[in-house]
Amino acid sequence: MNTAVAGTSGDGTSSQNIGFAIPIAQVESLLPELQKGGQSGTGGGYLGVDITTLTPALRQQYGFTPTQGAVVLSVVSGSPADKAGLVQGDVIVNINGTAITSAEDLQKVIQNAKPGQTVTITYYVGNSKRTTTATLESQSQAQQAQPSTTNPLGGGFPGFGNSGGTP
Repeated sequence: MNTAVAGTSGDGTSSQNIGFAIPIAQVESLLPELQKGGQSGTGGGYLGVDITTLTPALRQQYGFTPTQGAVVLSVVSGSPADKAGLVQGDVIVNINGTAITSAEDLQKVIQNAKPGQTVTITYYVGNSKRTTTATLESQSQAQQAQPSTTNPLGGGFPGFGNSGGTP
């Protein structure tokens, strides 16, 4: 479903072929609630991480142990992920018994969870497999959180191998 299309830029030139959309599967999942007169703004859970899919190239470059998962690029300060001890460079491989093989898997699991729900997260720090729990927040709580100050993949993983998580 199209949600926005870029218009004219500041210098008066037209911005063509730039649009923003919501995947139809996401819209379809909201239909039952909307048909009952509910609101769509409540959304799912919020963890507070910026992630990317673990690829063979990333695995080789940074020496990650797992072969699949979602690499934490940054953690929002004060977020559920921050409180759970996740840091940049951790690789999430499982949430509540669901294998995480990509960034999309992690997004689906968190979006299908409810704010206030506690999830069990299995992740790797270097060669060490760890488990932690996080209590998810709502999207409105997320808007009050401070933006992350960590650097995505461009500068490497300064916190790699030095997670504050509890074994």
